[in-house]
Amino acid sequence: MPRGELTRLAHAYIRENNDALAAELRECPDNLSRARRFQQRLCAGEFAMAKATDDLAITRLRPFLTDPAAEIRKTTAILTREFARFYRKRNAIVHGGRTHADHLHPLAETMSPLIGAGIDRIVHVGLRYGVRPIALAAMAAANLDYLRPATAADPGNLLDLLEVRNHPS
Repeated sequence: MPRGELTRLAHAYIRENNDALAAELRECPDNLSRARRFQQRLCAGEFAMAKATDDLAITRLRPFLTDPAAEIRKTTAILTREFARFYRKRNAIVHGGRTHADHLHPLAETMSPLIGAGIDRIVHVGLRYGVRPIALAAMAAANLDYLRPATAADPGNLLDLLEVRNHPS
């Protein structure tokens, strides 16, 4: 979630501004380096985006920058709870025949973006590096204990949590 959000915010910043940071972000070779640079800028100080929703996203991201391991653990707990809810809803549909919109709408609203982002990352790593989903999960769990906070001088390693480099396929 933080990587996707930082990438989206960096692109929004580029669209809305024509300053040195926007030029620097445009020159980044890929989305990961763009997100990393934007993250460092966030750590360097306060600045406002054009849209209030983008400012809210920045507020939501700040705890990830200062204590990434704790925030990832909180996010994991939320996802675990939501997937359990998803499974209960699935059982209600499959075994009980309940297909009323009041049961499905909150589920689709909460889970669709999370599932989509997760599947995108899993497929990307699988296609690019040949890493199976269970191996990616194991690498992320192992990397969680080594997360460093981001600063203005050091992007930390939150954005590398799901990165696969030099993985023996």
